[in-house]
Amino acid sequence: MTMFHMSNDSHLFQDSPSPGRLPLYEAKMIHQFDHRWATYSVADGKDMTGDVALADKQNPDFYVTPRYWLDKAEVDQRLRDKSWERGWLLGFRDITNATNKRTVIAGVLPKAGVGHTMPLLTINSTPKKIAALLGNLDSIVLDFMARQKVGGTHLAYSYLKQFPVLPPDFYTDSDLDFIVPRVLELTYTAHDLQSWAQDLGYDGLPFSFDPTRLAILRAELDAWYARAYGLTRDELRYILDPADVMGDDYPSETFRVLKNNELREFGEYRTGRLVLQAFDRMALADAEKKPFESQLVPPPGQKNPVAYSPLGIIRDDVDARLAGLMLSMFKESSSLPRKQLDLALTVAQMSDSASSQLANEVTDMLDKYRNLSVFDTERVGRSQILLRYFENTGVIRFEQKGAWITTVPTAPIPDGIILGQEMKEIALALLSVAQTKLQQPSSLAEDGDEDSPVKRA
Repeated sequence: MTMFHMSNDSHLFQDSPSPGRLPLYEAKMIHQFDHRWATYSVADGKDMTGDVALADKQNPDFYVTPRYWLDKAEVDQRLRDKSWERGWLLGFRDITNATNKRTVIAGVLPKAGVGHTMPLLTINSTPKKIAALLGNLDSIVLDFMARQKVGGTHLAYSYLKQFPVLPPDFYTDSDLDFIVPRVLELTYTAHDLQSWAQDLGYDGLPFSFDPTRLAILRAELDAWYARAYGLTRDELRYILDPADVMGDDYPSETFRVLKNNELREFGEYRTGRLVLQAFDRMALADAEKKPFESQLVPPPGQKNPVAYSPLGIIRDDVDARLAGLMLSMFKESSSLPRKQLDLALTVAQMSDSASSQLANEVTDMLDKYRNLSVFDTERVGRSQILLRYFENTGVIRFEQKGAWITTVPTAPIPDGIILGQEMKEIALALLSVAQTKLQQPSSLAEDGDEDSPVKRA
C-alpha cells in the first residue's frame, strides 16, 4: 500500500508535532535495517535532510525529525483499511537505481504516517517470518538479482513481483532461530521499535548501534541467504565482485559503489571479506555436522547478562523494574514535580479507590507488577536512592531545591534497568491520576498520611 501521497494529501500535513500526531516518514529517512538513516533540520530558514550522526544512532532515545506530522486518526484509518494492527510497519524505497550502493532498500519503522515513495507491505504471516522476509529483501544475493530487473529509477510493484523471494514455508524453525536474532539486533536500536522487538519475542532494551558488530551480523545473514539460494562459493564471489573471479579487466560490475566506498573508508572491501568468511565457516560446520556458531560475543540477539548485587543500587530484577517505571515517568514528562512522582508511586501501591480511576487494562498491568513485589513498601521506600542514582548517572537533574525533576533526554539508560512496553502506559496513567489528586484539597499528598512509604523516604 501507499499511505499518503506527498502532493495529493498535503492538506493533511502539519508543520509541528503535538499530542495526537505522528511523524510522516519519507523514503529517504530509512535504509536497510535502519529506520534512523536521515533526519530533517532547519538551516537558513529551510528544511534540510542530513544523515543521522553515529553518536545519535548510538542513543536509543534519539528519534528522527520529519518535515511534517499527521493526525494519528488519519494513520489509524488507513491501517484499519488494510487490517493492519501491529505497532510497526515494513516498507521499502521506491526511488532506486541498479547502480546505487544497494538497489532494494527495505526496513521496519514505528507506526507513523508514510509518504508514497515508501510503499508498505502488509503481510498475513507471523512476525518472525516477516523478519525473515526483511532479511531476504536486504540480502546481497537478492539485491544482485534485483539489479538484473530494475531498468529505471523506481522499484515498482511489477519489479517487486519478479524478485525470487523465498516463500514463507521455506523457513524451518531452526532457520528462524538463525535469522530472527540477527534481524532483531540490526533493527531494534531505539525505543520507538519496542513493539517490533516484542512481537519477535524480545522484551529487553534496544541493542547498541555498533557498526563493526552490525557488519558481522549482516555478513552472516548474507552468507546464510547465499546458501539458501544454493550458490557455490565462486558464484557468491562473482556476486560480490566479478573481478575477483574473472580478473581485473573484466568489464562487468555488481556492487562497485559499495566496494569503492568501503575501500575509501576501511582500506578493504569489508563486505566481501566478511560474507565469504561467514560462508566458509558455515560450509565447514556443515561438513563437520556441527551447528554454525557466530564468533560474536554475546551471540546475535543477546545482550550481556546483568549481574545484580545485593549490595548494589539496583539489587535485583525487582529493583530494576521499579527503576524502569520511574524512568518511564521521567521520559513522559520533561519536567516533573517531585510531589507528583511520589504520589504516583503511592497510587501504584493501592488496589482500592486511589487507583479506581485507572483503566482496566492498566489495573491489570499494575496487578502483575504488584505480584512481582515491585510496589512493596520496602521497594517503593527506596525511590529516593533510585532518584539519586539517576541524578548521579546524568539521567535527571533536580531543580528548585529538589521540588522538580528535569529529564536529560540525551543521557544513556544505565545498565541493568528493565523497561517494558507497558511501562509507558502505566507511567502516563499513574501521572494523570496523581496530577488530578494534587489538584484536589483532599489529595493523598495533603492528607497527613505519615504512613506513606514514599513520605518516609
